[in-house]
Amino acid sequence: MARDDKDPLDELIVDEAKEADKAILAGLLKGHVELTKTGKINFTETFYEYADWKKIMIYLLARKAISLKKLGADVKEATMPVEIGKAILVSGDTVSKRLARELKGFAEKNQDGYFIPNYRLLKCRSKLEMKDKEEK
Repeated sequence: MARDDKDPLDELIVDEAKEADKAILAGLLKGHVELTKTGKINFTETFYEYADWKKIMIYLLARKAISLKKLGADVKEATMPVEIGKAILVSGDTVSKRLARELKGFAEKNQDGYFIPNYRLLKCRSKLEMKDKEEK
């Protein structure tokens, strides 16, 4: 391969340090949540009617927004299933099951808990849009 030829495999490599696309993130959250300046998440009236996987995804995306905007002094982006469950009113076991099933390939886990990587925002949008079409 000549020096000027680009390796076609380079197109498959994602940058894990890539910044979040705030426009996509805002679009994913709009109509589902409001965020306070202290980092509190206020859910819309219809939020609790959503499927559990969707509530979890939206909650994790909201934590990402809070983290990016530095709204809550003690709020980290990643969180554990028990905390997610308390926030969205489902059991921690249910959250763990949904993370392992419907959200496998969307959420990742680190030492602080689960989060959605920045490079997966488009994938989240696709899942939410696809499921919304199926439900109509």
